[in-house]
Amino acid sequence: MDLPLELKAALEALARSAELQPSLFSTMSPTPDHLAADFDHWWRIVREEHYALERAQLKALKEIQEQLAAMSIGVDRRNWTDEAMRHSPAWDRVRQLARVALKELGWGEPEEPPSDPDAAGG
Repeated sequence: MDLPLELKAALEALARSAELQPSLFSTMSPTPDHLAADFDHWWRIVREEHYALERAQLKALKEIQEQLAAMSIGVDRRNWTDEAMRHSPAWDRVRQLARVALKELGWGEPEEPPSDPDAAGG
């Protein structure tokens, strides 16, 4: 059974560069914790539906879950701001782990759109 593409999308969002992650937010979901919640939702579905994962794939996904959980300990919201997402070593680690998971799952790294809008046209 193929893994849900929504899991891929959640991992790609977590793996995006710090400069591009804020552009993923709509007015409906304005905070970084929505990236974590989206990943958590699809990771839970993968576990509940008993998708067959290799040991390295399972390890990569669990490491993301553990990192996000560690960032959520207590009531400190400092890890869940746009500023933290751009500059925090914890978010750098999430991005690194998400890139590893994408590779382990055979999806590769997410394509980053050009930073210069004129670069896309020519």
